[in-house]
Amino acid sequence: MKRTKFALVALLLTAPIIPNFAQAQTTISPIFSIGPAFFIGTPPEGRESNIRLGYNLGLQYQIAGSNAMGFTLGLAYDDRATKFANTDDASKSTITDFHYITLLPGIYWHDLTLGLGIGLPLGAAVSENLSTNFTDLNKSDINTLFEIRVGAAIPVLVDNNGAGFSLLLTGTVPILDALSTPHYSTSAGLPSSLGNGRVATLRAGISYAFGL
Repeated sequence: MKRTKFALVALLLTAPIIPNFAQAQTTISPIFSIGPAFFIGTPPEGRESNIRLGYNLGLQYQIAGSNAMGFTLGLAYDDRATKFANTDDASKSTITDFHYITLLPGIYWHDLTLGLGIGLPLGAAVSENLSTNFTDLNKSDINTLFEIRVGAAIPVLVDNNGAGFSLLLTGTVPILDALSTPHYSTSAGLPSSLGNGRVATLRAGISYAFGL
């Protein structure tokens, strides 16, 4: 009896925040966001990390229940990079560009969003001393991207059916290091270090939802 009473009380307390999908609105949105990437970890010896811009571009499906709560599922191309500058000469630097195809499951409540990023590596390349020549890394050296995503989707011009423009603000923190090994071979055949750590991002962007 006590358990039954407890279950009823819990249901009454949580009912206002449990979404009702009986008359759910569904939309699909092109999404684009851009912003700086931050290296979290240990830079190579004698170097310091600098900020690099990155972006993502894709589509997002959204199902909106009642009580301003719902679910999202996105698929996007993600580009982010690290830059390490020589502490004695900033012109001497190493830039590593990472490319992923990412699955973006999430939930939202009002304008707040919480989700995951799961990225399959498409490749990564290294450029030294601002050169336009890049050295491709082995895909086996790039870890799958697993990250926590927190942000907001703020309606700007949205109608009663959920269609329209929204401003996107998203911060991400990966769980795994970007590389399984922080070393690679330079164009001269000498080993070099790319540091050992994660590549977090902070981005702003826009989406346009189409009602389904």
